[in-house]
Amino acid sequence: MRAEIVNGGKTARLTKLGASLWSIVRDIFGLEGRDAEIVTVGRKVAQLNAIRVPEWGVMEGDYDAGALPWGFTLDLDGIGELRLAP
Repeated sequence: MRAEIVNGGKTARLTKLGASLWSIVRDIFGLEGRDAEIVTVGRKVAQLNAIRVPEWGVMEGDYDAGALPWGFTLDLDGIGELRLAP
């Protein structure tokens, strides 16, 4: 896993250098092989965490998706009805 779920599922902390937002969203939400859903959920995660991902249409944010540091904490609390992978 490229991210550690913490805070009762409200946040995820990046645990591997070079992990992409794509792979993190895929892993923590269990979306393997569901590319369209990865993009949809990824946009929500990016917007909630002020992460720019131009290829997903998220043009504003304080952080570059390609340069998230190890230990960066993602807020997942505002994602809504999505469930984390077991």
